[in-house]
Formats: sequence, C-alpha cells, structure tokens
Amino acid sequence: MRRGISSTCVDLLNSRGLLAFAGAAILFRLADISMLPLVSEGLGSRRGRLGAIFMAGTIIIPQLIVAVAAPWVGHYAEQWGRKPILLIGFGLEPIRGALFAISQSLFFVMAAQTLDGIVGVIVTVITVLVITDLTTGTGRFNLAHGAVGTCTGIAAAVSTTATGVIAGGLGREAAFLTTAGIAALPALILWLFLPESKPSEYLDWEYIGDRDGVCSHPSDAAQTLRKLYHRLGTNKACGQITC
Repeated sequence: MRRGISSTCVDLLNSRGLLAFAGAAILFRLADISMLPLVSEGLGSRRGRLGAIFMAGTIIIPQLIVAVAAPWVGHYAEQWGRKPILLIGFGLEPIRGALFAISQSLFFVMAAQTLDGIVGVIVTVITVLVITDLTTGTGRFNLAHGAVGTCTGIAAAVSTTATGVIAGGLGREAAFLTTAGIAALPALILWLFLPESKPSEYLDWEYIGDRDGVCSHPSDAAQTLRKLYHRLGTNKACGQITC
C-alpha cells in the first residue's frame, strides 16, 4: 500500500508540466485572493451607505462574466490550445493589481473587476482541461486536481494575512503593487515551463471502450472531460483517454 502511494506521488512529481502549472496556480492565488478585500475595505470606509452597493457590484460583475464567457473559453481552448488562453488570463492579473494601485475610484475598480471576471473564467475552465490533459491515462486526475486545489487554498489563506501586513505597514498602494508583481510570475512560469497540453488527436466517445479493447468504464479524467465537453456543446474528447 505504501509503495503504491509513494509511486503515485513520484509519478505526479515527475510531471514537469503539472508542477509548472501547480506553481503558477499557487502564485496566482497568492496574488489574486487578497485584492478584493483590500478594495472592499476602502470602498466601505469612504462611501458610507453606497459602499455596500459598490461592493456588491464588485462581486456581481465578475460572476456575470464567468457565466457568459465560460462556453467561449472552452471553445477557443480547442481552437488555439490551452497555453495561449492561460497566458492571456494570467497576463491580465498584474494589470488588475496595477489598476487598483493607481486609483480606487469607481471607474478603476469596475474596470479591474471586469478583468477579474475574465481571468476567473479562464483559470476555472482551463485548470480542469490542463489537469485532465496531463493526467490522461494515469487514473490520477482526482489526486492531481485535489493536490492543486489544496495548495492554492493554502496560498489563499496566506495571501490575505501577508497582504494585510504590507497594507498596514506601507499602505494599500504598496500592497497592490506587491500583488501585481507576484501576479506577473505565473505567466512567466507558464511561458517558460508549461508545454501545450492540448491533445493532437480526437475521437468520438463511442470509440473509447470495448470497441478498442479497452474497458467500457472511462477513467475519472475521461468522465470529467466528457461532462465538460457536454456542457460546451461538443461530443468530442481526447482519443488518448483510457481506463
């Protein structure tokens, strides 16, 4: 049992693409999660009764963008590949931090939160696709996805504390510039170390099963990708997926 767990961990750690993506995701979450609380604090303290309305707007706008844009992100991830879409998403995050550092007026805040919605939908959709691509055929999608989620959750917890300390000592502008600097690192890591994970060949789902001499129950990665592709309105999936 211990050998099996050890072998699984070694396999994941030997995946250069998965490690690069996990590192980028951790740094992204470290920079991203603390921006909105700092902005909300400023809006609430300066605008009185209208502060609650403005803060609600900063939350609603990104959610609307995610709801509308998710299918398009999946579509263009198939047309252009995963890496270019991820670079766009991670590349917008430091711009968001810089906007907050320049000004916290209503216009800049809403512009930054519009970018937050674009970044959020890209990261949410492409994360599932990239981890699926990198773990196809291994049966370790759930483990890899859970490990990345745990690490990014820890980064999110550290982010608010660290940024709060910086804001308390040096001011909000310094905190936003710090997060913007950290947010620039994920795009650099992905550009240098993450290979394009989009599979080069696709097959209809009916070919994945006993017809090819493979078991009729697809792996957890296959099931996840199948559900995602169904939501995106296509019945194609990676032909390399096995049980």
